[in-house]
Amino acid sequence: MNNLNFNSQVFKALGDPNRLAIVLMLSIREMCVCEIVDILPVSFSTISSHLKILQNANIVEGRRDGKWVFYKLSNDEFVLDLIKLLKNHFERSKDFKNLADIVNKVSKESCSIKLDRGQE
Repeated sequence: MNNLNFNSQVFKALGDPNRLAIVLMLSIREMCVCEIVDILPVSFSTISSHLKILQNANIVEGRRDGKWVFYKLSNDEFVLDLIKLLKNHFERSKDFKNLADIVNKVSKESCSIKLDRGQE
C-alpha cells in the first residue's frame, strides 16, 4: 500500500500545470529558484510552494550553494521513468521546444541582480 500512496502522491503533485512545467524544465537541467521565477509567470513564493510539493512527493531535490538553492529531478526510479515518458511525449510539441529554448537562455546571473536589489 505504501507504494500506491507514493505513486498517487507523485501523480497528484504533477497534476498542476506550473508544477508540470517545473518538472519539464528540470528534465532539461538543474535550475536555481530565480531562474524558474524568470520563466514562469508566478511569484517567488508560489514557485517555492510548488517546489516544496514536488520535494515532498520525491520528484525533485534541492541543494544549497551560497545564496541559491538549485533543484534537480530526484533519482527515484519510478519518478525518472515517469518523467522520461512525459518528456518523450512533450518533446514533440512546439511548446516544449520553446520552453527548452527559454531554459537554455535563462541565466543564474539574473539571480545575482535580484539579490543585489533585494528582490526575491
